[in-house]
Amino acid sequence: MRGNRWAAWAAGLLLAGAACASWPAGAQEEERPPAGVPAAQAPLLQEGDCWQYRNINIKRDLNETARCVARVLGDGYLMETAGRVTGLARYDRNLVWLGSIGADRTIRQPARSDVPLRMKFPLWPGKNWTDSYRAMDETLGGFYSFANIYIVEAVEEVEVPAGRFSAFRIKRIRMNLAKGEVVEGFTWYAPGVQNVVRIWNNWPGGTNIVLSAFRLSGERGSSATGPAQKPPPNKKRASQILVRDEAAAREVLRRIEGGEPFDALARELSVDPSKRFGGDIGYYEEGELLPELEAVLRDLKVGEVGGPVKTGRGYHILKRTS
Repeated sequence: MRGNRWAAWAAGLLLAGAACASWPAGAQEEERPPAGVPAAQAPLLQEGDCWQYRNINIKRDLNETARCVARVLGDGYLMETAGRVTGLARYDRNLVWLGSIGADRTIRQPARSDVPLRMKFPLWPGKNWTDSYRAMDETLGGFYSFANIYIVEAVEEVEVPAGRFSAFRIKRIRMNLAKGEVVEGFTWYAPGVQNVVRIWNNWPGGTNIVLSAFRLSGERGSSATGPAQKPPPNKKRASQILVRDEAAAREVLRRIEGGEPFDALARELSVDPSKRFGGDIGYYEEGELLPELEAVLRDLKVGEVGGPVKTGRGYHILKRTS
């Protein structure tokens, strides 16, 4: 019965959303938040703005992905991505993924009718909207239609590896139209970061993506100095330089011992996406990183360098930064 109630509610909202979407553009009124309610306007990004995300659900590996604004377009942004998939991706002014160029074309394509409208600015507590799209359902073995309902529930403090931020919590209720199955997820958007700081859902196997570092161009802030950032209490922070072989790792250590800055060497030599942030991997908890890395970091004092540490990804030079 509960699934049927959700299905009926979703269907009603989706029909209303489809009707609104069919209006002529000139007939749509500009959305304005109620007076006195906290609101977030669409971000105004600049070339060079970067965010680094960690998927901490993938067996304690770092799994960092960096996204940087390569170009500001008339209707959105072109972002360069680095990590498990590398290439260019196009986003609109709502930071909604529209399509990919190059290697990124392997992500969620083809057979997609529309993309999830995870954010729709301006945001304020109480706002809601709907959308629909097609995606792979692993349990059914094919592409199926899904309906989404989004509700901005609240503004709250969110702690992620990049720090602690005030963020808008957006609930996403997703229904598989073929199965009638309803699942929930959440997205947190922080104006101080100009982007998402966390995404959580329980489908298909669970996702917990968190912001581990960020840098905004000019004097707008970063995970090290941004005014919106508050270091999480009682957590450690580290940086790394990842190279492919032991000889390269030994050369990195030699140059560090010779006085070259760790962050500069990370930007020059590391093959990890964290190189864009001088090797910074953000704050971490015990059990979040690879055991081999944590074993070395556990014995380092703040400012000390350790390694090389061999893992399946290569050779890591580590620095404890807090």
